[in-house]
Amino acid sequence: MLVSRLNDAILLVRELVKQRWSPQGIISPGSPGGVRGAVLAGLGTAA
Repeated sequence: MLVSRLNDAILLVRELVKQRWSPQGIISPGSPGGVRGAVLAGLGTAA
């Protein structure tokens, strides 16, 4: 799954947490998106 927009990524992660989806792993193309303050703040307890 490839997501390029911050808000879309936050919505997808929230939905995956609701569905109790447990990925085998997450691969990042080298961008710091997963650790940006906006991502962590947007996910809240789902982070």
